[in-house]
Amino acid sequence: EGDFYLTKDGKIICTHDETTERLTGGADNRVIAESTFDDLRQLDVGSWKGEQWKGVRMPSLDEVLATIPAGKKLLIEIKCGPEIVPSLKATVEGRSAEQLRIISFNADVIAACSRELPAIKAFWLTGYKEKTEGSGDWQPTFDSVMKTLHQTKASGLDTNAHETIDETLVQQLRAADLEFHVWTVDDPVVAKRFAELGVDSITTNRPEWLRQQLSGIIVKDTETKVAPRK
Repeated sequence: EGDFYLTKDGKIICTHDETTERLTGGADNRVIAESTFDDLRQLDVGSWKGEQWKGVRMPSLDEVLATIPAGKKLLIEIKCGPEIVPSLKATVEGRSAEQLRIISFNADVIAACSRELPAIKAFWLTGYKEKTEGSGDWQPTFDSVMKTLHQTKASGLDTNAHETIDETLVQQLRAADLEFHVWTVDDPVVAKRFAELGVDSITTNRPEWLRQQLSGIIVKDTETKVAPRK
């Protein structure tokens, strides 16, 4: 899984934040959307982590795509708006759609990708917030989640591993022939719960270890996949 933004000059660069502040250790704070790709490539984004990473540069989407191992998949998380879709379409043209998945919290992005890149599965991301602390009234509701999935023609839901997710939502997803994915799970107890719910994949920081913890769990004849967080 990787996070991507569109630069000022229409190129796609891999970075988590909308600015460069964290990646440069505060030494240079630029807005990605207001900066050119070449300007961003001049920045040292590794020194903040350690001397051995000094000189590391932000990669382009093309460079990330070149690292996908045979038989594996890349989750492309779009962190900006649908303005990125034309460049995304041009970049992934000719590549195996089976190796690519698109995810985004932005429903307009998912709708645009469903329309312009129908061969690549696109999943709407969502988390949940309590309307009033202690009320137990979580937003969005399952009904509004399903409405967004239908309106965007998403391939499925990629939700955080929230306590409110239960068989009711999973049954609604399956009835609509939609996939069900969760993020980010590093606790085997939580992972086991979602595996038993029939989740299609789990995003985690500890893929090998979590696979071992879930060894032997098969749900509805579909093996739960464990995908690494970038």
